[in-house]
Amino acid sequence: MSNQNSRDATSSVEELQVLSDRVRILTDGEATGGRYEIFEVLGTAGGGAALHRHPWDEEFHIMEGQLDILLGDSVRTYGAGESLRVPADTLHGFRVGPEGAKFLAVTSPTGASKLFRALHEARTAGGLTAAEVVRIASLHRVEVPPPR
Repeated sequence: MSNQNSRDATSSVEELQVLSDRVRILTDGEATGGRYEIFEVLGTAGGGAALHRHPWDEEFHIMEGQLDILLGDSVRTYGAGESLRVPADTLHGFRVGPEGAKFLAVTSPTGASKLFRALHEARTAGGLTAAEVVRIASLHRVEVPPPR
């Protein structure tokens, strides 16, 4: 039985540089009819994402290292083997621990891959300022509140 949406070991995986982290798109929303996407993230020490919210659910599955994940006004450190689900429209962010981290991010429905590609392309084209990150994020339905 053949499934035209399946991917074999020879298929290429798209790799992007998104802010300070390397993101590999393991499952693109095109392959799932827009239901979900899966990313492998290699986070550099101290990297991560500022507080933001978006219209898709996001799960973090930490494979190596640590992430400090901020939810609203609280922060908790997650290590290898731990997971967290962040519901859509929840203010959150994360900071990668001092040894770096490797984690899976699963989003549903889709939307994150288009944001990641836009940030990667802007970075590749030349400098990416904080204002440009906020502008690109807003084009992809991501709200980045002003720093407190």
